[in-house]
Amino acid sequence: MLISYIKMVKRYGTRSDVFEGLAEKTRGGLGRDDLMISKTGKIVSKKKSMAAKASYDKFGFSKRVERQEDKRVEPQEEKPKKKRRRRKKDSE
Repeated sequence: MLISYIKMVKRYGTRSDVFEGLAEKTRGGLGRDDLMISKTGKIVSKKKSMAAKASYDKFGFSKRVERQEDKRVEPQEEKPKKKRRRRKKDSE
């Protein structure tokens, strides 16, 4: 006799539920095909992950350092500060 186990599938669930197949989608509308596991082990949206990687390639740490080095200017001589004139007090 063959016994098949049927998973009870919920309509909405957490990201982990959707990833494991226990739910159809998340409340935000993400399905199994929209999720992936990041290198840190978290379940994340594929779309947002790809956008973040592209953004890092464009504006990442090394790019910011390069831009700062380009903007760096040689220090100039310091000008002596002007002395502030004070009003004389009226003596009555």
